[in-house]
Parts: sequence; C-alpha cells; structure tokens
Amino acid sequence: MSQCIRIYSSWREETAALADDEKGRLIDALVNYMVTGEAQEPEGNEKYVYPVLISRIRRENETHERRVEERKRTPGGDHRPLVDIVRRENTDKKKGD
Repeated sequence: MSQCIRIYSSWREETAALADDEKGRLIDALVNYMVTGEAQEPEGNEKYVYPVLISRIRRENETHERRVEERKRTPGGDHRPLVDIVRRENTDKKKGD
C-alpha cells in the first residue's frame, strides 16, 4: 500500500454536504485503508463519498506501481521515487525562469 494519500481541492466540493465529524470519520477511514489495504464501511453520510475516493486512491496506486515497474525495466532509467523526480523537475523549471 501507499504511504500517502493525495487530497485534492475538489474534495472540498465533494464533501461539502458532510458535517465536520463525518469528514473526520471519512479521513480516518481513508487513512485506515492506506495502512491496512482494507476498505471499511463508514457509518454516516460519508458512506456516499467513501467509495468514490477509495476508487481514486486505488487507481492512483495502480498507476504509481506501474510507473515504478516501467522505470525499473528501463535500462539507464530513473529509478528514484516519483516524488524526487517531480521535485527535481520543479527545481529545474524555477532555475530556467
């Protein structure tokens, strides 16, 4: 499982109808999924948003794993974690400005 979850600004709109305690339980459920890999059924209204967010997290994890495997198979490819590559690209862009 991944060690992080991306939280997108679109989640603000998608969770706008939830109360603060429901949003908290939603985040707890997402972190639990991240750590254990087991999806749990939330108890309140967050149960309507949870499956959508879990689906996105799964897709992102699959995409990430596929990219890691592709980089491993690429001779002379960049084997650093994606975060390091993105940081380097952003730093290079700033230098070029």
